[in-house]
Amino acid sequence: ATKPEINPFHFGTLKIGERVSVTCVVRVGQPPFTFTWLKDGSTIQEMEVITIRNIDEFNSNLAITRLGPEHNGNYTCRVSNRKGSSEQSDVLTMMDQPPLIFIWLKDGSAIQEMEAITIRNIEEFNSNLAIIRLGPEHNDNSTCGVRNRRGSSEQSDVLTMIEKALK
Repeated sequence: ATKPEINPFHFGTLKIGERVSVTCVVRVGQPPFTFTWLKDGSTIQEMEVITIRNIDEFNSNLAITRLGPEHNGNYTCRVSNRKGSSEQSDVLTMMDQPPLIFIWLKDGSAIQEMEAITIRNIEEFNSNLAIIRLGPEHNDNSTCGVRNRRGSSEQSDVLTMIEKALK
């Protein structure tokens, strides 16, 4: 009899709200095996969205039916028999989804919508600043900022109007 050896498992690229399932497969070793699933070093308890099923004596499945930020972490499958134990781990990291919060700035101050300026958030990932009638007062440094609970980013550009004589 030998201690168990486990195949690696991988979560892949995930988003909040999706579901995921990974299987811990023992490829070498003598049963009976004891499977233990851990998150960040602590034993995982089954709950409404997390299920653990031992499929047969060589396979155990961990499923999360609705991913949330609280599920980010390092997951480990530990398998033991009377000869020893082995572990495989993978990190579950989700890409953030909206809501994204946009802000437009002119020379560092928030731009207010008015008759000549409109701001429209288009779908969930785009924001548009439109200046209906350009004038010399629009020569400025404009910045689009976006943030969510993970961080923020901004991009600035200078608008320079050049007066052109009408012929």
